Amino acid sequence: MNIRISILIPINVLLLFGELLYTQQWEIQNTPTTNDLWAVHFIDANAGVVVGNNGTVLYSTNGGLSWISGTNPSVARLNDVQLLDANLGFAVGFLGTIIKTTNGGMTWTQLMSDTLVLNDIHFFNPNNGIITTGGDLLKTTNGGQTWSTQSVTTTRSLGKMAFADASVGVILAGGDRDNSFYFRTTDGGLSWNEHTISVGDGFLGISFGSATTGTIAGPDGKIYRTTDAGTTWFSQISGYTNTLHAVSMDDVYNASSIGTLDITLRTTNGGALWNNEINPLPGTGNLYNVFFIDANEGWAVGTGGKIIHRVPTIIEPDEQKLSGSSGEAGDNFGISVA
Repeated sequence: MNIRISILIPINVLLLFGELLYTQQWEIQNTPTTNDLWAVHFIDANAGVVVGNNGTVLYSTNGGLSWISGTNPSVARLNDVQLLDANLGFAVGFLGTIIKTTNGGMTWTQLMSDTLVLNDIHFFNPNNGIITTGGDLLKTTNGGQTWSTQSVTTTRSLGKMAFADASVGVILAGGDRDNSFYFRTTDGGLSWNEHTISVGDGFLGISFGSATTGTIAGPDGKIYRTTDAGTTWFSQISGYTNTLHAVSMDDVYNASSIGTLDITLRTTNGGALWNNEINPLPGTGNLYNVFFIDANEGWAVGTGGKIIHRVPTIIEPDEQKLSGSSGEAGDNFGISVA
């Protein structure tokens, strides 16, 4: 005897399940280099630049589907890169190297060379920018044609920085066994004040997701968060015990952190829970930098010329297995089971 059961399922329930089929995954992108890569920056879903050892500069105009080597007059290691639009960008690194592109990374001109190690760069607009080096900042007001020195500290080494808005910014400055140090400005970098966090060894990566909310990451899987623009910080549990090299916040809820052994951590609830997102890398190298353009899509770079891309994937429900009519909210689909 056959028993046929008819079930009416509200369409809004099916839509709910449809949302659960919206997933993300990391994929490997092919690159023309085996040099270690230290920084990545995209201006939109298509235009991006990556920099690394031996003056390596790669650029893409299609979201990393293809990466092309740019022409760089310097062979110094490059530590950071920033695009201001699809054409204009700057990169900095060892030997006081500052280079500039006006065609999206295809060709670069050298603006400065020295004996300094330049760690990080931040341009507020095409004319005004700052660079961290040792205990000083290099500052330009004319698009990098000339640079002046601003002394910040004589006892710390300035590393990565991030700005919550045009006025408030934070520079990480290493640490000792008991404390981590950072410098904070509330006037756009005109003055800086030193602060401490009562946890040792310092932090390596920083990002702001809003004018008040930021995240820092570092050794031993440490992740700390601020909700008052860097005035105070509190710890979060990453579930990871090795070094986290960088973090990228998309907003106050979504962020990614990457690090040793190719780890990719992700939170979607403001850091209350960090999950280890599986990626296709073998877990034997390091990821050094990460950058997201929105809550779903981002890129991470690291040892051996590796670039991975986190891409949103939508799995469509198989509507052929559903019998029903209009599909508007409030309608029902009927499923018959024999």
